[in-house]
Amino acid sequence: MAIPSDNESMLAVEPRFTYRIIQGETHHFASYGITDQAAGPDGKACLVYNTVSSEKLGIYMFGDVLQFTSDPNGSPGLRAFATITDARAYMLTSEFQNIQKMITSFKALG
Repeated sequence: MAIPSDNESMLAVEPRFTYRIIQGETHHFASYGITDQAAGPDGKACLVYNTVSSEKLGIYMFGDVLQFTSDPNGSPGLRAFATITDARAYMLTSEFQNIQKMITSFKALG
């Protein structure tokens, strides 16, 4: 995505749309949004942010939640799935695909 990011952390990545699945105690929780930071080493994390950092714009987000964790009960706003297969299947729905198209259509002005 061609959007501003000044993230210089060790986990920095080019801004991108992401769909992340995290395992809770009884369910798999999923979240989507834009980010400029990898989830964690080897794709493992206990706390994940759907944010982008920019000196010009500050910290901004476009997604379903600002952050989420591996809390056994999930985080407010997350989708809960019984299996990882169900969480992955959500990516094939028209709802998800429309949201992804909308979010990835954002462009920086100026």
